[in-house]
Amino acid sequence: MPIKTIKLHIIFLLSTVFLSSGAFASHVSGGDVSYTCLGSNSYLVTLNLYRDCSGITLGNTQTISVTNDCGFSTQTLTANLVNDPATGEDFTNVSQLCQADSLNNTCYGGSLPGMQKYTYQVVITLTQQCDSYYFSWGVCCRNSSNNLVGQVSPYFEAALNNANAICNNSPVFTGHPIPYVCVNQPVTYNYGVVEPDGNTLVYSLIDARSSAGAVTPYATGFSGSSPIDGITVDPATGEINFTPNNIGYYVVVLGVTEYDSGGDFIGSSFRDMQFVVQNCSNNVGDYSSLQIASISGDASLDADNNINVCEGASFCFDLTFDDLDVIDVISLSSNVEAVLPGATFNWVSAGSSATATICWTGIAGSPSSSSFTIEVNDNACPITGISYYTKQVNFMEHTSAGSDQLLCDGDDLSLTAIGGTDFTWSLISGDPLVLGTNISCVNCANTIISPVTSSVYQVVSSSSYVGCNTIDTIHVDIVPTLNHTLSPKRDTVCLNEYLSYDSDVSTSGSYTYSWSPGTFLDNTSSADPNVHATVAGA
Repeated sequence: MPIKTIKLHIIFLLSTVFLSSGAFASHVSGGDVSYTCLGSNSYLVTLNLYRDCSGITLGNTQTISVTNDCGFSTQTLTANLVNDPATGEDFTNVSQLCQADSLNNTCYGGSLPGMQKYTYQVVITLTQQCDSYYFSWGVCCRNSSNNLVGQVSPYFEAALNNANAICNNSPVFTGHPIPYVCVNQPVTYNYGVVEPDGNTLVYSLIDARSSAGAVTPYATGFSGSSPIDGITVDPATGEINFTPNNIGYYVVVLGVTEYDSGGDFIGSSFRDMQFVVQNCSNNVGDYSSLQIASISGDASLDADNNINVCEGASFCFDLTFDDLDVIDVISLSSNVEAVLPGATFNWVSAGSSATATICWTGIAGSPSSSSFTIEVNDNACPITGISYYTKQVNFMEHTSAGSDQLLCDGDDLSLTAIGGTDFTWSLISGDPLVLGTNISCVNCANTIISPVTSSVYQVVSSSSYVGCNTIDTIHVDIVPTLNHTLSPKRDTVCLNEYLSYDSDVSTSGSYTYSWSPGTFLDNTSSADPNVHATVAGA
């Protein structure tokens, strides 16, 4: 069951000494590719590009390549630029600036660092199944950086296995792109991944690429898994931590691999972007050790301060964030409502302190682990700082043995328990259990039974979660072998002849009847119907 993770994004303004953008801001600063299933084998492919406004402009279309490992033909698609629905402009201003200086950046002729997001989309229909479709984009050239050699072409990609997942949606990145961070201050960053299908995600730092399968060369001392000295990533939540000790531009690529409930690969994607490390007079908070002090409702906190919640149970909790610079006023936002359907997010601010209140009721079918983010902005100027707080939410469904079953006499039946761990099967009534004879195992999730009489079984799971139903029963009714005779044993009648069938079931019990086809029968649900054939050959 998915574990839900809470990621709190905290943005603080940095009063900084800016890095010179002349040599470092000529091209694409980052990007990612994602896809959304539209049904009927069609997918909306989305390309996000992040442009440093000191560099080149971007066009109204981009080319998306669709390749595969199954021998099918390569496709080339033209993706069209999509306007920002909020502003109507053909880009989104994602410059990390305070409100007062939001337009005083290079995108609008100012001097502060400006960044724009360009989104391109196209629909493709995949008529064949393959375990490895790739939606990709690449073009010259990438921004200069301190950890890569040269300005080779950036390459962004998302993979889909539609043989295992007929209508999968890729994860989507919602974290602030191209973050500006402070030298010699701890950085906690999260990409804010939203995964709509409840699949399992595994995160890792991977190599930057210049084309399919081609690794971008790294400068001495750097690699895809170590793009910044001391950087780490949590494989379950995607949270990144490091303390930079040199100013500069550093490319970091976070890979996300997606697995279904059976552990089968169904897709992957990555976001390639730069961290800009600079001198700061602003103090960026480190909230990595912040704890939930109390939680209301039916959920509980485990030893790691993660939230455990059962199906149907509700919880609320508060988290308060204090800016280290007391003159700042902070505000909050979150993607929690997208990550946890039905969740609510509210916040109040009191100067340099802001409190978030998050509530949710566990919904059946929710993933066992997920993460969401809260972004905290202060009003320091000119450049904001970013930090993230990650909290894991573990979800468990009620224990279930499945629906009641009918079983033919002498047959076996496979039983599967879900919702919990360490399952134990026992008998409430019916055929006494004999391990290895009429039940394959008792301390397991999946067992095979062979009862000779109708029986009622119980499964019990262990769970430390508050409010979880850990017991369920299943009724298995044995249907005896049917002894049946039919007279007369004729499959033909003469034209206009009247014929009466007599059906006799000697096995005790109550039965219903259904005759087909019903042509010329006076009653298709009778044990003894009459036939009157009025058309020859019918």
